Amino acid sequence: MRLYFVGLDVHRQVIAFGVKTAEGGIVKEGSIPATRSARDEWVKTLPGPWHGAMEATIFSHWIYQHLKPHAARLEMGHAAGMKAICAGKKKSDRIDARTIADLLRCNLFPACLVISPELGALRQQMRFRRLLVEETVMFKNKTAGLLMGAGVEYERRRLHGKRYFESLVKDNEWIGQELRPLLEFNRARMTTLQVMDRRLKGMLTRHPALEERVKALRRSVFLRSNTP
Repeated sequence: MRLYFVGLDVHRQVIAFGVKTAEGGIVKEGSIPATRSARDEWVKTLPGPWHGAMEATIFSHWIYQHLKPHAARLEMGHAAGMKAICAGKKKSDRIDARTIADLLRCNLFPACLVISPELGALRQQMRFRRLLVEETVMFKNKTAGLLMGAGVEYERRRLHGKRYFESLVKDNEWIGQELRPLLEFNRARMTTLQVMDRRLKGMLTRHPALEERVKALRRSVFLRSNTP
């Protein structure tokens, strides 16, 4: 049975495609909207079993997962490898799609690992938690910077405690009316971020893929803390 090779040049709103035979002949090419319904209709127009590929981008994964059941084989290309191979003076969406199809049929496509949707969702949660932690640290540092800039003395280890912070802001004569709203805004923002972080941390702790890892880390911490 003849196998066709399909190169997909993926963009946010449109996908350019090129369909080639094993000998390099162009069977079909064009572009379709980057929507699920348009992709479902496009798959029906392909002449036979196909081996497809696309470059890894921020929105390639859901396209990959949507098209994978329809393809005999579907691959995603490493972004750095694709840039090194496809760098050329004459570039267009159509030429890029042709190039990807040619790399496939010549067995030169720089494929990369595509993680499962479950691991992809977990990675998004962990990245989001990292963002929360970074923003919390930023607002903590900003609070300390505002106080130092005004010459206000404070205890560094107690600064972000609720009672200490409230008493510091309330009783200190060097904190003026211009500075007080900024400090209160920083404190409110940190509180919101910490609440979100606790919720997300709870989700990650209970995640089936992480549960055993969390238990092992807790055992390791317990053993270290109880080792003389």
